[in-house]
Amino acid sequence: MGIKHKKLKEWVAAGVITQDAANAIQAYEDNKKRGSFGRGLINLSIFAILIGVLSIIASNWHDIPANLKIGVHVILNLVAGWIAFKSDKNGKDIWREGATLALFGLTLTLIVLIGQIYQLTGSLSGALTLWLVATLPFMAYMGRTYATAVPWLIALMATIVFTSYEYLPNLPEKMQFYISVMLYGYIPLALLGAGRTSFVQKYKPALSHISTLLGLVWLAVCASASIVMWPFIGDAPTNDLPYTRLDMAIIMAIGLAAIGGYAAAKKFYKGDEFARYIALFAVVSFVMMLAPGIIPGGGGTLLAALVFISYWIFIGWTGQMIGHMRIVSLAITVIAIRIYIIYVELFKSLMDTGVGLIVGGVVMLGMIYAARKLNEYLTKKSGKNVAV
Repeated sequence: MGIKHKKLKEWVAAGVITQDAANAIQAYEDNKKRGSFGRGLINLSIFAILIGVLSIIASNWHDIPANLKIGVHVILNLVAGWIAFKSDKNGKDIWREGATLALFGLTLTLIVLIGQIYQLTGSLSGALTLWLVATLPFMAYMGRTYATAVPWLIALMATIVFTSYEYLPNLPEKMQFYISVMLYGYIPLALLGAGRTSFVQKYKPALSHISTLLGLVWLAVCASASIVMWPFIGDAPTNDLPYTRLDMAIIMAIGLAAIGGYAAAKKFYKGDEFARYIALFAVVSFVMMLAPGIIPGGGGTLLAALVFISYWIFIGWTGQMIGHMRIVSLAITVIAIRIYIIYVELFKSLMDTGVGLIVGGVVMLGMIYAARKLNEYLTKKSGKNVAV
């Protein structure tokens, strides 16, 4: 059998796998793809039928009795639940996940339908909270892959955002600020903790991975944004700030204590190298997120830029230590862009001319070339094959 996949050829040539193993992998992938065109046509046909049914219902919506609307919807929910349980019993994972996701969505539309028919006065955040609580047991039992883990986490984040948006404006300004900082500062730590929990890792590996990834991305984005805003926050008069620096320090101390306590309870220091680097990343990112609100004086945009670059060097180093070279590639790209922005800021008057734009373009091309060479060097050094 001829090996068609480039990576398989490279692995065989490097002696990573045998020719027989490569043939087996190729046969498995070919078998998975076989019949995909037919399945796609079937799915498209089913989708067309559903759209047609929905169109007929929509055109006659006002003529349908309220009890019939709710009754049919409840039947749809029951059918989706029955398919999920039946598929789980028969080992049909794809059907189980699809039916579970369908019931998850149908429950929300049922809540909206009941509220619409009976003119219930409720908030969006309340409806979303009821939706999550009502479906949590079923999702926790039936959902086992990314197909259900990702939508559930998106729904959770949406509920948190809408609830904050609805209730925070009614609070005093300082209270709004503190709750926002604690909420959005502690949520990524909670996602990381939940994702690294032994139970979740064992029984919900997809949810564990997505929760951990979301927590890490959240920390990196918030820390980067805080560093960018550092000169503006740090230089603001204390009286103009909706917080005291001591309170921010207390919020940081609580977060760091939570990270340390969780790390100690999980015994990160015993053999789990990945967990140790994740804990270190959480500590550094959490400090970077809150430090601009504690340290008076931003030190200027150049110093903030250097701190930003240092932080992303740390991210790249973390990625290399845990063997995720895509993180290294991302870090190199972000650093190159930030350095170029520094160049533009320093030579702003020159950049207003045609010569400045040409020089800036040449500088950017040189930085891209250097970044690619650095990434290729680190990739070879780590033994990973990653496309830049």
